[in-house]
Amino acid sequence: MSAKLSLLICAALLYGSMPALRAGEPPPPPPPPPEKPWFPFPELPTVLWFEDFENGAGALTLGKLDDAPANVVGAAGAAAGGAANPGGVPAKAGGPAGNAGGAPANPAGAAGGTGVGSGKAYLLSEVSFTNTERKGAWAKIELSRTKVKIPGGNKPAAIQFHFLIWAEEAGNLQITLPGKEKSMTLENVAAAKKWLPISFTLGAFIHIKPTDNPVSDVELLFIPRMSKTYQKVYIDDILITNGVAKLATLMPAVQMAQKRIKEIERTVAKDGFGFSPQNQETLKALLTSSHRRRAKSVLVVGPRPADGAALAKALNAAATKAKLAGYTFTAAEAPDKSAAGGLDDMRALLKCMIEKNSPQFVLLAPSYRDIKGGGVPADSLRIVIERTMAAGCVPLVVLPPVVAAVSQGDKPRIEGFANAVNNTFGARGIPLMDPSVALKAAAAPLTDGELNEAGLEGVATVAVAALKHLDTYVISRK
Repeated sequence: MSAKLSLLICAALLYGSMPALRAGEPPPPPPPPPEKPWFPFPELPTVLWFEDFENGAGALTLGKLDDAPANVVGAAGAAAGGAANPGGVPAKAGGPAGNAGGAPANPAGAAGGTGVGSGKAYLLSEVSFTNTERKGAWAKIELSRTKVKIPGGNKPAAIQFHFLIWAEEAGNLQITLPGKEKSMTLENVAAAKKWLPISFTLGAFIHIKPTDNPVSDVELLFIPRMSKTYQKVYIDDILITNGVAKLATLMPAVQMAQKRIKEIERTVAKDGFGFSPQNQETLKALLTSSHRRRAKSVLVVGPRPADGAALAKALNAAATKAKLAGYTFTAAEAPDKSAAGGLDDMRALLKCMIEKNSPQFVLLAPSYRDIKGGGVPADSLRIVIERTMAAGCVPLVVLPPVVAAVSQGDKPRIEGFANAVNNTFGARGIPLMDPSVALKAAAAPLTDGELNEAGLEGVATVAVAALKHLDTYVISRK
């Protein structure tokens, strides 16, 4: 047999064995599941976005937040010769009772409202027209700053915009989608100094297809009918829906959902931790997967190994003070029973620590040294959080606080770390805590660049507040 023939036979045998070799290899990991669509109110999937301006300007720019004006002509005005509006305008919550007898509800106070709001609206800013002395009013809805994605595969004609408008003078409202060809529609604002409803569909803009990239901006330009000077224009209660036209039944449900959100919502800036309806859904799923873990047990992984016991003690004291009953806090230990803490121990020992303690929650508090060291600490923490969730535990993540004692040179890196973690897990509903609020009153929360006893007490205060909120609105309502 020639050498060339022998080589060909070996090659053929090797090629024939390759499928068998490949069959013994582990299969590739499955692709991650597609991201679930975001809804501001999970119980109302037809509502894509809602803004009532009671917590700020939201995604609107160019104008400013202001007190909402009231209607000038209502039922009482009709008796004196004015015309009453036959109703149909969605009610705005809050404030004193509105006009009776079918007069349009206004943001300063609507009959039958839920008492949620405080009568805020968005005032459009002055704009000058080219080659003319006339002035109008405009604002921009920057949807790119929100989580709503439209058309998002939906039929443009099914996506509806609704809002209220109040203008000092009647006129026309020009609505434009910047960057879209022939993307303009015109709405008539027929009466002055009244809250009037405006509704239109995304299908009003031709050339919009279901598969188009998400709409980034919606520009509103009001043109007064007669005046050449700037006339005040307000908008309020912006609602984007998918396939729903009957506001009379939908709006009360939106207001009740908004009231529930205001009851449970917490912000890092004000409360030291974030919480929203999206947290509820994520945590309910995690708690379902953690049913085999010890209920209300918390594994505490502190910033440094020596901090674990002190932080667990502070958590117990804070829980007693907050009347959070039934929870146990256990300091993390390595397999040799030495204290464990810090990001390196989280990565190396997390699995064995969870197997030993079987906790329902794992409190993760990386140190300043972890963040200021080399590598990509946010990525390391991401791995730890994902492993915690994969083990059937709920992660409680404490971000190192930016307090006055932190050096100016370290602040950008600490803030960058917090932003990276928040961008990855904040939208996924993982509880993130920043004890900066609790440490404002602490005279010296750091020693040698790390949290001391006073600093750990601040961490415990915020962590217990977050845990109590979670216990009230998730665990007790499963």
